[in-house]
Amino acid sequence: MKNAIYISPIVLYLLSISMAQAQSFKYQTILRNLSGQLIANRAVRFQVGIQRGINGPIVYQEQHSDTTNAHGLAILEVGRGTLINNSPAFSSIRWDSATHFLALSFDSTGSGNFLSMGSFELLSVPYALYALNSGSSTPGNQGPQGIPGPQGINGNGLNNGTATGQVLYWDGNNWMTLNPGIQGSLFTISQGIPTWLSNTQFPGHISHLSCQTATNTGSLTAGTLATGATTIIPYTGGNGNSYNAQVINSTGVTGLTAFINAGSFVNGNGSLTYVISGTPNASGIASFPIQIGGQSCTLTRTVDRPIGAWRQGMVHCGIPTSVVDVINPITGKTWMDRNLGASRVAISPTDSLAFGDLYQWGRFGDGHQCRNSNFTNQQSLSFFPGHNEFISAPNYPHEWKFNLDDSPWSGENGINNPCPIGYRIPTHTELYNEHQTWTDPGGQGAFNSTLKLTATGQRHGETANFQGVGNVGGYWGRDDTNSCNWDCWFPYLGFSTTGGGAVVFHRASFSHSIRCIKN
Repeated sequence: MKNAIYISPIVLYLLSISMAQAQSFKYQTILRNLSGQLIANRAVRFQVGIQRGINGPIVYQEQHSDTTNAHGLAILEVGRGTLINNSPAFSSIRWDSATHFLALSFDSTGSGNFLSMGSFELLSVPYALYALNSGSSTPGNQGPQGIPGPQGINGNGLNNGTATGQVLYWDGNNWMTLNPGIQGSLFTISQGIPTWLSNTQFPGHISHLSCQTATNTGSLTAGTLATGATTIIPYTGGNGNSYNAQVINSTGVTGLTAFINAGSFVNGNGSLTYVISGTPNASGIASFPIQIGGQSCTLTRTVDRPIGAWRQGMVHCGIPTSVVDVINPITGKTWMDRNLGASRVAISPTDSLAFGDLYQWGRFGDGHQCRNSNFTNQQSLSFFPGHNEFISAPNYPHEWKFNLDDSPWSGENGINNPCPIGYRIPTHTELYNEHQTWTDPGGQGAFNSTLKLTATGQRHGETANFQGVGNVGGYWGRDDTNSCNWDCWFPYLGFSTTGGGAVVFHRASFSHSIRCIKN
């Protein structure tokens, strides 16, 4: 018995892994005889099995032939031996299914009779073997269901675990770890960063978040405290677990936050409701970078300019017109209390400070409307001529634009609407109803009305000359039902000292004043 060989039980451990293929790991042992002497420089044979569970089946089996070194050390690369008993491939082992044991047998005589040395629990099966069956250990690859796999240790995005010998596996929803001292520690991707967690609560997770199909309620206006503004963002693939409260600051347009209380995802498809609060510092697009449940998207909300603000590019011929409301108690309509370009409410029918500007029909406030503007007879090919000159058109149909249609003043969102935000050109019906409330159809009735209209005069569309200043007044309207591309007549409220009314007028004949009505 003195020459009997035994395996020193105190040195059984996993030394390293073959990272090249993730198909093996190394095991080393020291051989001694019963007297404790090292068995050095001797040929030896081992039979190695991987056993599922303490009393479970052998799921992999192989043999090794080796020679001990001068210190009695034998090194086996488990997974690269000679398969026996029709063993399946080493790569087929499901390391994530259970705890595994190393079953070791040893042939001390070379006769082929292997003596069982028992089973030893594998406390730290390498990460790469778990990744082989559970996901990818290569940075940038994806694990099951699109969840990123472990991305390496120290330097590849994943710090060491919370205890020596952590083992990673996929539980069907999350990456989990098994530790000798901490059972059920959790590995997750938190806002794109691989993270170890020391508790057993799986974080909430979703498979897709869709900011593009979000439902917005309420409006946002620059300089105004947001009230009643929410956004509902749909998601898919919820796992039923919880998420933390979030407060996300806006970018682009700043001053806003998107807030959501802590809660839990549903199992499957659901939605998240963010409350938008704060005061936006400007108009434009406010963006919120949403990151939740392992997914991210950018929520955008439009911030409007405040009611009464002037549209971008508006040219004022003097001090910008004050935007003050006046309500006709008979019609119930709200109007600006003065003409576009006027510096005050009229104090007489011929008050020049209340006349304001004269607009060519359908044109924006680009400066052409100023009474001292130059003129050209070059017809524009665009709704935006690119200059501030009055365009006289001596040739029929005398339009300032070639092929002018009826769209530029079409309501609040008409591309050439010169009225401030929240206001527009009045319709024929609105002009008619206003005229019906006058006590007199002519100039005196216009001044005595709620709107205090004046005899502004007009500018001729062919010659660019001024006519009737102080004697006649004309105010443009629009009619969205009138489809017209040339030789067009449009709503117009006109009067003189002898009479007047809401009629239609050839839009190219003269330029007229504008009194804006509120939406």
